[in-house]
Amino acid sequence: MIIATHNIVLPVNNHRANVNEHGDKTVSAVEKSNKNNDVDDSQVKKDEKSSNEKETNNKHEGELDQQELSQLRTLQNRDREVRAHEQAHIAAAGSLAKGGASFEYKRGPDGQRYAVGGEMQIDTSTVSGDPEATAAKAQQIRRAAFAPAQPSQQDRSVAAAASTMEAKARIEITQQKMLLKN
Repeated sequence: MIIATHNIVLPVNNHRANVNEHGDKTVSAVEKSNKNNDVDDSQVKKDEKSSNEKETNNKHEGELDQQELSQLRTLQNRDREVRAHEQAHIAAAGSLAKGGASFEYKRGPDGQRYAVGGEMQIDTSTVSGDPEATAAKAQQIRRAAFAPAQPSQQDRSVAAAASTMEAKARIEITQQKMLLKN
């Protein structure tokens, strides 16, 4: 999904429902990473809740029934998957990553927020006047798109766009070489 002229989004979540089958609402938030583009739990902004909301929503694991415990484990696993997926993109993108990852959240039965989807931005602009650098950049974009263990359909689309970008750069390189020979 193109979000700006030279930015694309690499999402991890193929489904983005605002309300699930249990009537639970998801919460979206943008998370910024530090200068090293780390996306760890220490950097996730905490919900700003009133003390009443904290008291009524935060249950300890011992207070949850079996269904809530199952839901909690599912959310915890999904949170780990989403964060690992986005971190793989960011690590492979290197300097092409534009900030950290954005996450879509769902509140668990324990009152905590868990990432259920995510995306990151990457610079996909060509390098003006340097088709060799553009081709190398396209290869890095493709590596970033395929970095997670299970690339999404959007990840595959980004990789295809990067392949097209590289092919155009290679054509330009060939044309420049032909002009130099003549």
